[in-house]
Amino acid sequence: MSGVVEILLGIAAAVGALFALMARSRRKGRRETEQEVAAQAAQDYQKTRERIDDATSGTDGGDDDRSWLQQYGDGGAPKR
Repeated sequence: MSGVVEILLGIAAAVGALFALMARSRRKGRRETEQEVAAQAAQDYQKTRERIDDATSGTDGGDDDRSWLQQYGDGGAPKR
């Protein structure tokens, strides 16, 4: 009888170890995915920030920019 109990305990230990390995693998995969998503988000932010920084509102000066904003603020089409 004790031989059967030892076999059952051995099987239970093996199954427990298998589940522990699967859980660890799943956590590792999730962590890697989260890191990849965070890296992609940072790269997207950097590209967006570069586009924002490179954008120019106008090269003629503040007065022209102000009048352009007033034209659009009134809902009218810009006069060029």
